[in-house]
Amino acid sequence: MFSKIFSGGDTRKSRLHTENDVFIGFPQAISELPKAIAQKTHNKFTGRRPPVPWWPMKAISYVEKHLQSDMKAIEFGSGSSTLWIAQRVEHVIIREHDHNWAKKTENLLASNGARNWDMELRTGQDYFALPSCRNYDFAVVDGEYRWKCLEALESKMNSGGLIYFDNADSDKDEAEEGEVVDGE
Repeated sequence: MFSKIFSGGDTRKSRLHTENDVFIGFPQAISELPKAIAQKTHNKFTGRRPPVPWWPMKAISYVEKHLQSDMKAIEFGSGSSTLWIAQRVEHVIIREHDHNWAKKTENLLASNGARNWDMELRTGQDYFALPSCRNYDFAVVDGEYRWKCLEALESKMNSGGLIYFDNADSDKDEAEEGEVVDGE
């Protein structure tokens, strides 16, 4: 279990490193470790992750202070944050590209009684294309086409809206043909 607490997955040295393998520093590590231990302990005993975003503690606190029950949200890329968001806003649109992950998320939401959501399984340009008739108060970008999602949100956020861009220290987008990414 302890190796899972510190594991950074395939792309990082540890959970205490950024996507670019830079140590997050002792003050942040000390505040992050209790969360990681609590989440892994919950997972071990229940067989599932707790419905808490896998974001830095400061980000969770900040977002939680700003979310309101009358807000409209969109999340590009579902995960442990999806139920947490649905429990705090009026309605959340979930954009997902992976059919199996979408089903897992739908099951999680349904089993916890959440009814204020719509799952949109989309790929390619449909993933980041937003309807002209809808605006949002809160957005999470953590899926595919991250920069395209940000560009699409630029004109779709209500005044005072908040965007959480997960893993901002990593460019997870793949370069499209002829496109320059990270100055390459």
